[in-house]
Amino acid sequence: MRWQAVLALTVVLFLSACSDGASQPEFDGPVLFYARLDPDGNSWRLHATDGLADREIVHVRDSRLGGLVGSPVAAQVAIIEYDVTAQLSTLAIRDIEGRVHSRLEGPIVAASGIGPLVAWSRNGEQIGFTHADGRNLSLRIADSETGELTTPDLLNDLRLQGPSWSVDDELLAAVTGEEFERLVVISLPDGEVSDLTEEPEGTKAMPVWSPDGAWVAYWAQPDNTGSSAQGPLRESVWLVPSDGGAPRRLTNAAFLSPQAWSPDSTQLATACRDGSTVTDLCLVDIETGSIEIVVEGSPDAAILSPAFSPDGSQIAYVAGSTLNVLDLGDGEITEVADGVMWLNFSWSAN
Repeated sequence: MRWQAVLALTVVLFLSACSDGASQPEFDGPVLFYARLDPDGNSWRLHATDGLADREIVHVRDSRLGGLVGSPVAAQVAIIEYDVTAQLSTLAIRDIEGRVHSRLEGPIVAASGIGPLVAWSRNGEQIGFTHADGRNLSLRIADSETGELTTPDLLNDLRLQGPSWSVDDELLAAVTGEEFERLVVISLPDGEVSDLTEEPEGTKAMPVWSPDGAWVAYWAQPDNTGSSAQGPLRESVWLVPSDGGAPRRLTNAAFLSPQAWSPDSTQLATACRDGSTVTDLCLVDIETGSIEIVVEGSPDAAILSPAFSPDGSQIAYVAGSTLNVLDLGDGEITEVADGVMWLNFSWSAN
């Protein structure tokens, strides 16, 4: 019987080794979630990486993934999942193992022609997203744990998109109006709406509240071709004090792409261009207004959707359909994955 015991022990050790070899990699540091389209164009994969380890956590067919927003307090991601067969979109909150913690039923949209439409509150307890009723867009707010809607009644029929939470989660910045020409602030929980600015005249998009709460950055496309002290008015990034005041233009030209604040609120990462169709990755100094090109783009690979890591040491961005991460310390660029579109990646805490 002795050899049987030895054989049994050998089998146990072998299975244990196989199990350890197949175990998921451990992460150390901020987690970058991303969704990529397979080369066959029929399936999507959701990944998580910390730059050292990379984990595939979801693989879906006959569905599309997009509009990723990482949690600011946990290794979780809110993601739009569109069922092609049922033609229904839902907002799922998944953890680093791919498990669904809560799911909000559609119709929900992840993005339109003017930017991302999903936002996680700073404390991680709420999700703001755009609800679609035909061509009408309105804002909905839900509890991130239960999925229960907590939208103020005043907002149910108001045309809104592009929400961004204030530091204390008591205010939301958004754009509204027939042409989304008004940048507004919404007070919670009552839903009262007040104008922040209508300058410049024309469409506005993608407001982003600074981490220190002092500023709201936004993209604008002026109706006219007038000029200012900084040159002709065209698509550009603007900055306005969060408590009101005169806005100022930060960039002379900017591609329609989300901006990202550095954690210390001193810089804004944006996709910028000047006199050409080439889009670069730029850092704008908020105090001086100086612009530094940190990654040069190319005609066939527009740079979009820059996103600072939570510690401010890295910037993730897409160039064409390739997800890259720039190390701001040594300038090294790491290629993470192909098949990644804008709005299909986001940092989270770990």
